[in-house]
Amino acid sequence: MTMPSADPTAIEPGCSVCTAAVARHGRAEISIGVSRRQQTSYFRCVACDTYWGLDERSLRVVGEDDVPVDLTSDWRDGDGNLRAAPLPPYRLFARHADLPTEITTTAFGDQEYPPAVIDIPFAHELLNSVPDGPLAARLAVCRQLARLAEAVSPSPCPAERAWTFRRVEYTDSLGHRHVGYGLELDRVATFDEIASRVRFPGFGPSVFSATPRNATMHESGTVMTIGPGGAIAHPGIPFFNALRLGE
Repeated sequence: MTMPSADPTAIEPGCSVCTAAVARHGRAEISIGVSRRQQTSYFRCVACDTYWGLDERSLRVVGEDDVPVDLTSDWRDGDGNLRAAPLPPYRLFARHADLPTEITTTAFGDQEYPPAVIDIPFAHELLNSVPDGPLAARLAVCRQLARLAEAVSPSPCPAERAWTFRRVEYTDSLGHRHVGYGLELDRVATFDEIASRVRFPGFGPSVFSATPRNATMHESGTVMTIGPGGAIAHPGIPFFNALRLGE
């Protein structure tokens, strides 16, 4: 029997960021909570927006509709068992249908001028610098992108700028929708030029997040896209949680 050929345009669930993190650490980047009823922990990839569910049997890709809305903060003991204990309030997250078409944010929030060397922390480390609420994780990613945009800008601005990021989305081969944000800039830069203006986060044994080093490069050596999702190539999508640079 002849098997049907795979659709070459189908986007497989997960990306190199979260699939590598899952293979290496047994989890994806952002822990979004735990369902005590299901005995399942849920995670979301900051780069490609894939949701993952971890129970006693497996870690697997799940759809947005499979994620319960009554999650609590994730806490397990050394044996991996869920424990009842006082927990900080869980930050609710917005469903895809509720996400806005644009998100506007500044790069720093608590600094009057951009520093000479801009720190680009992991997105989850910026959560405390954005307004609390269901869009917190999305705002943190956009603030990370805003810091990269400041670094790409040819000269520092005397006052902090607001950057507006546009919503993009795609559907993977399992029918799951993915929503991200990005910005197109009229800039040309090499990665070395960008790297000289920023301090990228380091890695460690318990660091799971995507690094803003993720970039797609033109054959000329210039950066095409850069950001947490910069190395993710989706047909017809110029950026996904990334900046797109061009002349």
